[in-house]
Amino acid sequence: MIPIEELIQYFCGVAKQLRYKSNLLWYALDYPFDWDNQSYAQVVSSSKYRNQLQNIINNVSSADNHHSIYLVSGMIETTIVPPTDFDKIEGFGIMPYSQSIDEIEENKIKNWLDIYRGTGKKVYIAEWGVQTKEASGSDAKYNYGWATNESMKVKMIGEFIDYIYTWDIYWDYFGLHNFHLENSDWGIVYDNNSLKSSGEFIMKKLTGNEQLSITDFCYIVKSDSTNFFQPKIPCFLRKENKNLT
Repeated sequence: MIPIEELIQYFCGVAKQLRYKSNLLWYALDYPFDWDNQSYAQVVSSSKYRNQLQNIINNVSSADNHHSIYLVSGMIETTIVPPTDFDKIEGFGIMPYSQSIDEIEENKIKNWLDIYRGTGKKVYIAEWGVQTKEASGSDAKYNYGWATNESMKVKMIGEFIDYIYTWDIYWDYFGLHNFHLENSDWGIVYDNNSLKSSGEFIMKKLTGNEQLSITDFCYIVKSDSTNFFQPKIPCFLRKENKNLT
């Protein structure tokens, strides 16, 4: 375990470097969690955990008072609802990956959002994505976000976009390329940047434009430009003053 003083020193060093960066949306701080420790939920519910996390937040906020801070849960909700009564944060991010193959689990998305909406603070979807049994198989590191194959992956992505289409919310698809370190094919483009069928689908779904090139599409996904998007269409990362609640 890294001593908390070293963590704070590191975080503050990063924050001081970024405090005047206009292309930084906000800080997303993961709730600390030890997934290898089955009893760690008891730690999360303790006052010591809450106080130490508040200390980290306070120091990052002091190092950079130009950017907001969000706490990202990283699927802790599968074990315990983490504390939410923190000062100096703008809101929360969730990662409602499905744990049922070929289903997006709409109720999970809504229920997890409602946990944090109940605080009165803003909420966004920090990560959501799909990998396939066909390509990843049993060697994949994480056992969630499963589709049977690329065709079902396209279907699940479509269902997800349709489900949140009218919501005024930021969301982030994970990820643009496959995650080879975990033997997981989350990506919507191949290593040579040609579009998978899931990438072609998302491009058409979000832009309504079948003529965009992969260069245009990657620019849309990775930049903060909104020029290619119709109003109200959720997208990956776009810099805009939106009400996230």
